[in-house]
Amino acid sequence: MNKSTPSEIPNYNLNSCKVIIDNCSHTKSLGIDFKKLKSSLSDISSDIVVSKSICTSPNKLAELLKNSGAKFFLVIGYGDYEHTKKYREIDQIHFPPSIIQVIDIRLLDVYKNNNDAFKQTVKINALKVSHALDIPLERIHKPFKLSESVSRRNLFRAASATLEEYSDIPAYQSRFCLPFIDSCTHCLDACPYEAVVKEKTGITIIDKSCVRCGACCSDCPTGALQLPDLLDSQLIAINEYIASASKDKTVSRLLFTCQQGIEEISKKKDFLPKDVGVIKVPCIAVFGFLQYLIAASFRINTLLLCPNELCNLKQTLNYTKSASILVNKILKAAKTTYPTPNLIEADKIDNAMILLKKSLESQNQISSKKPELDKRSKRGLLNSALSKIAPEVDTRFEEVGSLFFDISINNDDCTLCDACSRVCQANAIKQVPVDLSEELTFWYRRCVGCCACEKICPEDCLDMKRRFIPKNIIDNITEVKIKDSVANCKKCGESLGPYRKIQKIEKILAKKGNTRLTNMLYLCRNCK
Repeated sequence: MNKSTPSEIPNYNLNSCKVIIDNCSHTKSLGIDFKKLKSSLSDISSDIVVSKSICTSPNKLAELLKNSGAKFFLVIGYGDYEHTKKYREIDQIHFPPSIIQVIDIRLLDVYKNNNDAFKQTVKINALKVSHALDIPLERIHKPFKLSESVSRRNLFRAASATLEEYSDIPAYQSRFCLPFIDSCTHCLDACPYEAVVKEKTGITIIDKSCVRCGACCSDCPTGALQLPDLLDSQLIAINEYIASASKDKTVSRLLFTCQQGIEEISKKKDFLPKDVGVIKVPCIAVFGFLQYLIAASFRINTLLLCPNELCNLKQTLNYTKSASILVNKILKAAKTTYPTPNLIEADKIDNAMILLKKSLESQNQISSKKPELDKRSKRGLLNSALSKIAPEVDTRFEEVGSLFFDISINNDDCTLCDACSRVCQANAIKQVPVDLSEELTFWYRRCVGCCACEKICPEDCLDMKRRFIPKNIIDNITEVKIKDSVANCKKCGESLGPYRKIQKIEKILAKKGNTRLTNMLYLCRNCK
């Protein structure tokens, strides 16, 4: 996959976002006052267009986009499956799908026709889409169809462009991945669709197999994979806006759901309180441990709705379920008043909607807070977000959804051979001499769980697990996993390394009855 870096740094001024309201036959049937709606959105964008039936003509939408000087686009229209698909059918040679955010106009009824509440949902989605180019997006090769009508001039002018287009598959940043590529398999294990392929040059996402659920992204411990429809920077920007003290802010809670969830919510008139902002994601599996930590650190009530237990993407929810349970356990151990993330799912759609309604009614209003987060990397975000919600928690947690890791070493079998230390690319394991001994030290904060140490251990005595104590991460604690005194040469006293390494070889030679070589073990090279 080739990377395509934006030609210029994105401008996060909301006026760089064009708003297109689709006035088609379906939206007309809702009886919406388009002039009033347009007027209410005037402070979000200076470029708002009410267009007739763009859903019936994808070319019309493409022309609106091409002729606009905006970098990002909001389409407010009838948001069912059919219309959304048409809105996203744009010229992907020139436009990444992620720069277009579709907002279901039926949410106006859900908000009791409260234009101010709907405006806030539009605004947080505008913030989301304005960060769509924060990382280089993927471009994939598309076979050129000879049956398509194309002039000779256009064929020669854009022959290369017609064979490559933007995609909304997870974006891959190799610099976060390549040091661990030989041993790390988190993304492969998280994807049940075999859409992730590991090669020597990095990770490749197979476009036809990928369902855009984001499970591989949420379980990537280094941030090498991110889903364009919910980047880490987008989630932070939304939470920062809600946590701000602006007077016109009415949103204090967030509801993330998929297309089917939007469909079900849109059927319920007067269903949503005005302080709930709605954000559509391809699948809530994109919400992992980091995303829950970010939401909790901002003290913002966050709901995730998975409306159908029979959904084909359900098999990707193992990590997000476990991550939700884990963050709730951490918050409980911290004894804070921070809101706990709420993942709502049920065996039937109606039951899921009942649970959502109860959650909306039972949530307490908590004043949000804007924390200082380390945005330089995913590991930095994890560490800083955890420090905001559980600074003194010394409880040990062990969950599948965790992105912090620990190693266990069998003290009887380890020979302190230094293989694990030499292979660790994260510098989480170090074997160092201390006085007259050798120590194997482990840095909890640095480990990314690539399992290189576990795989290379010749004694098969090292085990990697998703396990951590928050205080160890926050305080950057190191732990001496194993320690042994150093053997010295019997003649000159030169250090020969840990006793246990020599004793291991001694046992092997003793079984073979080779006493001569056994005596040589305690001599340095010069003295031999």
